[in-house]
Amino acid sequence: MEFELRAVSPAQSTKDAVEKRASFLEKRDPTLTQR
Repeated sequence: MEFELRAVSPAQSTKDAVEKRASFLEKRDPTLTQR
């Protein structure tokens, strides 16, 4: 599924991945996003 999205829209997929990673890090350590 992720591979299909990446093939259809690489830019959107990358943005999605970045947001997911940011959200994951935020849940792990909220202080990382509080600058």
